[in-house]
Amino acid sequence: MRNSDMVYDIEYGYPLALNTTEYYSSAYHLPGHPTDYNYYKNYGPIGHWLDNNGLHNHGWTVHYADSATSIWSRVPTFSDVNLSDINSLLQVRGIVW
Repeated sequence: MRNSDMVYDIEYGYPLALNTTEYYSSAYHLPGHPTDYNYYKNYGPIGHWLDNNGLHNHGWTVHYADSATSIWSRVPTFSDVNLSDINSLLQVRGIVW
């Protein structure tokens, strides 16, 4: 996903959802999500939808709501992460407008 795609959508009020996939070998994991080998060995990759709530830092930081708080108490309800980190998790599934 290009930075300009998300900025455009948010500025013009188009809703979008982020469909992430995390693997044990992922360079980045969402805040509070499992990172240990045994979790991924037993359950496989984490496919996960995020509600994108906005951008900060001229579009380089993504603010989102994470529904995984209902599964793992260590997951924050809202997080701010670098756009390139989110992009690394979107490569398999992407975004939906």
